[in-house]
Amino acid sequence: KAYKGLGRIEEALAPLRAILARVPGHSAKSTLINLLLDQGHALASQGREDLALGLMVEAANLNHTAPNVLLNLGATLNRLNRPAEGEQALRLALTFYPGHMACQISLLASLIQLGRFEEAEALCREILTGPARERAEAWTNLGVIQYGLHRPAEAEAAFRHALTLNADHAETLVNLANILSVEGGMEEARALYDRARAVSTDDTLVGFHAAASLLRAGDWAEGWDLYESRFRRGWRVIDPVPPGLPVWGQEPVAGRRLLLCCEQGFGDALQFYRYAGLLADQGAMVGVQTPPPLARLFKISDPRLAILTPDEVVPGDWERGLPLLSAPHRLGTRVDSVPADIPYLTADPAQVAAWGRRLAALP
Repeated sequence: KAYKGLGRIEEALAPLRAILARVPGHSAKSTLINLLLDQGHALASQGREDLALGLMVEAANLNHTAPNVLLNLGATLNRLNRPAEGEQALRLALTFYPGHMACQISLLASLIQLGRFEEAEALCREILTGPARERAEAWTNLGVIQYGLHRPAEAEAAFRHALTLNADHAETLVNLANILSVEGGMEEARALYDRARAVSTDDTLVGFHAAASLLRAGDWAEGWDLYESRFRRGWRVIDPVPPGLPVWGQEPVAGRRLLLCCEQGFGDALQFYRYAGLLADQGAMVGVQTPPPLARLFKISDPRLAILTPDEVVPGDWERGLPLLSAPHRLGTRVDSVPADIPYLTADPAQVAAWGRRLAALP
């Protein structure tokens, strides 16, 4: 208790673990479980979900029938993009405590992540028959599911109803704004994003969604600014460049060793690779941390660039790093100034010929 009162949770855990190792049925078990959950929540709030998971698993091994333990385990697995395992933990909880609303809502999140929207809708409507019908979160979940089922009008109606229950529910505001931005209601969408950013405890996540809509609408000045928030997505912190390498701002690059780091999918790498040559034109010594399947193409396309797979990168060889999709932000790209020195990709002539023969032979 003294250690806990001082906020020294790790030190409080050690004696409790020792007691239970000697006397497995000791009453200290419940205290240890609560401390494990508390420490897990603290780690999760710092974006260290992988470490939090270990504590949640330890708590579940001590008592796998307590709904709060299985609820936290399932929710943590969901946040780590392991929804199938999250579903297992949450269904187990519901076998012990049928109708447990928090477990049902977390199970709903598992099903949504798994893309099983029909099952999710059935569960969501069951949840809405109870007290949850007065909660904006429940109607927001229904809207997300309906949008996943390609029923945007119903989804919009669900989000608007949710806002009658809680006008400042940030997740609802963002989801409604996302729909409106796609359907052409950008003016209202921007107002909703602004409201969500004002009330949200996770401004970066709201900013990411707003950025995508602003870029789609052609407002690239604010859009690229907000897009920088992608490096913290709610509970998950994303490392933008190799550890220890400072991120390049907008200082002159001539003569500097600059490592660009591909991110997201192959399509993004192919589209934004053009910026590597643009920075080389400004006098930078440019390297590109590249997914292995694209390395040969990138090497052929611009021999000035050092093309490296992640295993080949030595951070100390570089002065600055930059996530590839941040290059438009740093260079002030707008709709009318997209680098268009085409072609900026060059395929291996021998491979072009070989594939030409293979394709010509197809019926």
